[in-house]
Amino acid sequence: NAKIIFTNPISPNSDINIEKLFHRFYTADSTRNKSTGLGLSIVEFLVKQLNGDVGACLDKNAMLLSIYFEIPLFK
Repeated sequence: NAKIIFTNPISPNSDINIEKLFHRFYTADSTRNKSTGLGLSIVEFLVKQLNGDVGACLDKNAMLLSIYFEIPLFK
């Protein structure tokens, strides 16, 4: 399998809902960004089409958000 992890810092007052992060049109704070909330839902769809796994982890102590996906290399 190949696993890729993206980790980004978050602000202390971020209100990120991990349960909704991959839902279509979800944005953590729509007042401060111009995103549509489609990107991660598309990633989830494509990774599942490849029989892979996708998820996220929020570490509020370290103020980090990690998003990972894992796909099989061979069938």
